[in-house]
Amino acid sequence: MRASNIVIALVVVCPLVPAAHTNAVALHYRFIFTAVAEHPGRADGLAISELELLSNDGTIAVAAVTNPGGHSVWSEGPEYATDGKTSTKFCDLNFNIHHRSILTLTVPVAATLEGYRIYTASDAPKRDPTAWRVEVCATVGECTAESWHVVH
Repeated sequence: MRASNIVIALVVVCPLVPAAHTNAVALHYRFIFTAVAEHPGRADGLAISELELLSNDGTIAVAAVTNPGGHSVWSEGPEYATDGKTSTKFCDLNFNIHHRSILTLTVPVAATLEGYRIYTASDAPKRDPTAWRVEVCATVGECTAESWHVVH
């Protein structure tokens, strides 16, 4: 008899309920992951296979994605978080150093964020995110610390 390994990835779907004073129409979105499944002192990274931004019209296209302060091997960089494939993954190996991982996504046209989906990577459940916040910035160009607003 042949044994099989079945790996199941977790999909987190979050409808967005912005605070009354927050405008979720933006050009830039920032996900700040602050915890993973592994104990903080033993975490060796954070990994997801896909991150989708959702509007009432469907998925919001992403033009660029960065991981400021992060470190990834060439085949697991931030661009793999939004490549439309759950067979690839983004992995930030600096999570254990900074105790957070930031993904900043830029869209080509301002869009209203109604929700998002996070697909966990299938190979290391200890790297699955368990806590995060979502911020938006409507500024054309570079966002400052004051221009980011928490929406989740």
